[in-house]
Amino acid sequence: ALLATQVAVSIAVLPTATQMIWGLLKPTISGPGMAVEQYLTGWLVMEGDTSRFGARQSELVDRLRGEAAISGVTMSALPLMEESGADVEVVEVDGGAERAEGQTAFNRVDRAFFDVFGVRFRAGRKFDATDFGPGQSHAIVVNRTFAIEIAVSENPLGRRLRYTTPQETGVSPEPLYEIVGVVEDFPANNHRATVYHPLLPAPVHQVSFTVHVGPEAGLAAARLREVTKAIDPALGIGRLRSLGEIYRQRRSVAYTLVFMVGSVTLIVLLFALGGLYT
Repeated sequence: ALLATQVAVSIAVLPTATQMIWGLLKPTISGPGMAVEQYLTGWLVMEGDTSRFGARQSELVDRLRGEAAISGVTMSALPLMEESGADVEVVEVDGGAERAEGQTAFNRVDRAFFDVFGVRFRAGRKFDATDFGPGQSHAIVVNRTFAIEIAVSENPLGRRLRYTTPQETGVSPEPLYEIVGVVEDFPANNHRATVYHPLLPAPVHQVSFTVHVGPEAGLAAARLREVTKAIDPALGIGRLRSLGEIYRQRRSVAYTLVFMVGSVTLIVLLFALGGLYT
């Protein structure tokens, strides 16, 4: 009985472990897919009175876009490759019975976000000025992986989704968000299903920003801090680093998980082989 159990566990564990290991290794084998060292990302933070944070943020963006060492700047709620995850439920536009659920990442971005990273739109439109107006915007942009894995239909434009959990299926305390565009997968995001919302003005004291710089990233970083302090001494930059550093950290975590999963799988197989031998 023990031998049969060992063999059964080995047979069940091996394909699952193989799929998990491949899922972890695949993004690292294909590489980041973009010049990650030419993107600096950090947190723009304001100390003390934050009532002027929105105005200072807009002023900083305008100043940076005029800098020779910086070819693009964008603001978002979270840095690229560090988006939060949530469960979503996708429903038909007409409220039909067809629907799908899945784990997805989400972020809030400004109008320049997709252009700064040079990501092509597959269908639909980008966010426009009306999406960033007063009130809550229900327009969203999804990536290619989301459209394939979660959106069910071949044309996801016009479909709606809501954030939910498996236990709350059919309950919609949140509003429905409508898909207005489909963008290619961002490089180095592990091909995760991702939803992008407009980054609306809000009484916050920090926001993530990313700048596209040239080969002299160090000089651009120094200039970035200089311009920020010149606009307002209360403004500060936290955790300024390249996207290359974030990518290497994610790759290191992936390798660690591969080692752990591989070790456990190997131990299970050795036990099974030992049982068969005896």
